[in-house]
Amino acid sequence: MKNSILENLSPEQSALSTRIFDLILGRVLKRVYLSLEEEDKKEMEEIFISQNEKEKEIFFKKHLPNFKSIFKNEAKKLEEEIKKEMGQ
Repeated sequence: MKNSILENLSPEQSALSTRIFDLILGRVLKRVYLSLEEEDKKEMEEIFISQNEKEKEIFFKKHLPNFKSIFKNEAKKLEEEIKKEMGQ
């Protein structure tokens, strides 16, 4: 079986990877939320409060068919921000 890259990271690297993933996911969710109509925003809030994973999946399939594209876009933006900060 092929080893995952994440399995080979140190605990600190793994924690950082998780935080970066969470940050990107948060940006994606914010972007989606801001693009929704008020009724859909309320539905999204209710689903997230309920913690119902199946309902979240259904909601995102309905309202976010291009999730991968948005995720990649947000990851690229974050990467550029980090490079800019490191260059200063």
